[in-house]
Amino acid sequence: MAGGTRGDVDLLQDALAGTPVSPIQTSLPGDWTCRTLKLGGLTDLTVYAPFACTITADGTGFVIDKTTGSQRLTGRIDLIEGAMILTATGFVADATPLPYAELPPENESDGTLWPIVGVVTQAEPDHVRILMPQPLLESDLDILDLRRVADDQSRGATGQAAPLEGGAATVDGTPDAATAADTPVPSASDGTSDTTGATTPAD
Repeated sequence: MAGGTRGDVDLLQDALAGTPVSPIQTSLPGDWTCRTLKLGGLTDLTVYAPFACTITADGTGFVIDKTTGSQRLTGRIDLIEGAMILTATGFVADATPLPYAELPPENESDGTLWPIVGVVTQAEPDHVRILMPQPLLESDLDILDLRRVADDQSRGATGQAAPLEGGAATVDGTPDAATAADTPVPSASDGTSDTTGATTPAD
């Protein structure tokens, strides 16, 4: 990714690292941080700050929710033809999401709801990634990089407060859903980055 900063490319490589286990070996339920990476389209590579996601089992599959940030999602992960498949609704924070199956055709959407489809893999007990090709908005490929939350730590993989949507944060450094906005945080003019080694706009 020639257009990505060094730190962003490192985060992309981390997101794609590891050999996935078989779906029957996955351990998806739990609390996760989830970081969106967008490839192609408007920019070569855009990496966003981590936000909060949860995955719960419901007897037939899993329910996934991205619960903070200005762009959220709610949907299901199901085993389909040997692969773990995500079908979800993306929505802006103040909108009421519809189930994926009830979403209107794309040309009838007002931009507050959109369909999301992806392939879910788990490379490690604390690392899940979701590849979402040809998303409706902004890019050619989206990756949702999930890292399991340990104890009460919800500040991302480094344990430090990362830049958030619009630069907003609560006192403990976690995302402030009320003030977060999808505003990329620019990298430093000398090509340096934040303490994670990457520029972190927010999702």
